[in-house]
Amino acid sequence: MHKKSTLALTVIGISVILVLVLYTFPTLLIIFLLVLTYAKNHFSPIKKELLIFTLIVFSSAIVEIILVNMTHAWSYANGQFFGIPYWPPIFWGLLGTSLITFYEGISKN
Repeated sequence: MHKKSTLALTVIGISVILVLVLYTFPTLLIIFLLVLTYAKNHFSPIKKELLIFTLIVFSSAIVEIILVNMTHAWSYANGQFFGIPYWPPIFWGLLGTSLITFYEGISKN
């Protein structure tokens, strides 16, 4: 497996563990997710990563707001912004850019 794909899987694993451990401490979770996002970008950048990350953050926030408020598919106990916590869009942005890095890693020969 290529170095990029290994790094991407590691980042995804760490981010999932962070969410499982720190979801009750949203401020701390946001800080750790942003630090992990920065570290991922530093060690394995992709083209236009900030733009992609920002688009994923905003689009995932919109989708979460719609699903939580309009369809009532699920709810959060500590909804902070239109019924959702602040951290899920950041998590989705990190996950999205990490999956792009993973794809780049496995597609290189």
